[in-house]
Amino acid sequence: MSDKVGWLELLKLIEDEAELIDENSLNEKKSTPKYKKGSPLADKKFNASKFIATALQSYQAPTEKAGEFGTQERKNFEFFISNRIRGKTIEEKINSINKFVTSSELGQETKISTILSHCGTLVVLQRIIEDYNPSAAGFAFEAFLAALLKGRQIVDTEGGSLPIEDVTLGGEPASLKLLSPGKEVEGSIENLLAFFVRDDIERKSIEYIVTIKHGDKSLGFYSFDITPENFFDWIKPKYFDWNKVPSGKFGRKRLTKEEKESLNEAVLDFDEVQERATLFKNIAKQFFRFWGYEDSKNPDSLSYRTYVPTPSARSYEKKAEFIEFSIPHENDLQRSKVYQYRDDLFFSPEQMKLFKRGLKGKKKGNRKWEANVDNMFKILVGRKSHFNEKIQDWGPSHNLSVYWLNVYKRMSEEPSPSSASDIMGQKKYLASLLKKKDYKRWQEILKNAMKDNQFVINQNDVVSGRRSDTNLYGVLTVDRKIVEKILKQYSQQLSELCAPIYQLLGELTDNINRFYLLNSATAAYKASEQATELDSYTDRLTEQV
Repeated sequence: MSDKVGWLELLKLIEDEAELIDENSLNEKKSTPKYKKGSPLADKKFNASKFIATALQSYQAPTEKAGEFGTQERKNFEFFISNRIRGKTIEEKINSINKFVTSSELGQETKISTILSHCGTLVVLQRIIEDYNPSAAGFAFEAFLAALLKGRQIVDTEGGSLPIEDVTLGGEPASLKLLSPGKEVEGSIENLLAFFVRDDIERKSIEYIVTIKHGDKSLGFYSFDITPENFFDWIKPKYFDWNKVPSGKFGRKRLTKEEKESLNEAVLDFDEVQERATLFKNIAKQFFRFWGYEDSKNPDSLSYRTYVPTPSARSYEKKAEFIEFSIPHENDLQRSKVYQYRDDLFFSPEQMKLFKRGLKGKKKGNRKWEANVDNMFKILVGRKSHFNEKIQDWGPSHNLSVYWLNVYKRMSEEPSPSSASDIMGQKKYLASLLKKKDYKRWQEILKNAMKDNQFVINQNDVVSGRRSDTNLYGVLTVDRKIVEKILKQYSQQLSELCAPIYQLLGELTDNINRFYLLNSATAAYKASEQATELDSYTDRLTEQV
């Protein structure tokens, strides 16, 4: 609300004094001040339209100062509106105003402060939606709602742009949208994703409060929350390139732009990564023979899981084939630092003797030989498992580090087009990150996959009521005719105490300005008369306290 010279101060005086008046005193007969002939107050008929233009003139659309704590405008707003309307939430405030508008029990006993605050609130909202363009109206509405609920409007940028939230209400962030019927809810995907990984956001949820202007007659207040868990319920998958999103089916993540930049600090270029990956592959091949593999049978793949697979032979003939190939390399195995100090990973002389003897004889049905084959084959599997465990502890500086193989894989692999079923798997992978509360990785993936920064939510999804995750706080009628009707309902006490003072004050101010600006003696004379009449009314007000 903007300050008009002398008006706010006088309003405060009137309200403070009027609240102390006994509720029945207004019904008592009081002497009426005598008006001079020609006085604008000689005709005491109450004019609701004129009352809005005078007494409610100070109720203007708020500026950003109303959305700040500690400003004079914020103090005025809280005194004249926030503190006068019952309730702490949006829903409670709306219900309080609607009860005032529709109640037939308030009648002549209603306090003047209650009349002014509720009608003034409706006038403010009416002026916001009628007198401002969409952008300015939205900004003023943010300040209004922040001040009404004793929150804070967000006007400062973060990282060069405004954050996704417009206000904080009760300490919780909220994004406000003041829309015409049919207008879509829009916002920044990047800002929304950034919101969920901010250190100052403990509760990973933001409320969207959507207020729909139904013509210039009413405002409908709707609400829904967006969280990482229901993100795709509101933000459509079409805004993302799913070829850039890892699939939960394979559980592999591709290098992000940030990861590639970080990698440049450790290696010179892509060729060096490829060189180190090839080195690991060649060295790993040397160990294939200890697991019973020939080079010709080695899978040629950069996928680590298939590159060094666990033997899966079932028949004794197949198992014997693996074992027979590995026996000639036992001496090399004994010298390998990888397998040193692990006696359980070597074939004993007794095992190898029994094995070779069985190869010369009849194998089928020889239980002792078959049991020995099973034990030797388990040793081959154990060697592979030990190798896997060992290399996991080796960092990028080690020749046998699988790190370089995986990095090269992620840097060089071309993604295949994602189908609808792939997207489901990728969504599952993203969901698994949320389950682990890895919001940062989740955000990085989606940010890297963005095709468009602007999301759109159909208004009908918010207001239709068909979704269980939406809420209607209430509807306020802000029609000027409704305000005039309310004022006429309380015309008796308004005309006796309030309306004449505001009317006289307005006319007194006009005539004083005419005297100083136009040097009008007539205006000075009228101002003197109006000052006398104003004195009569303020005296009467004092008498009734």
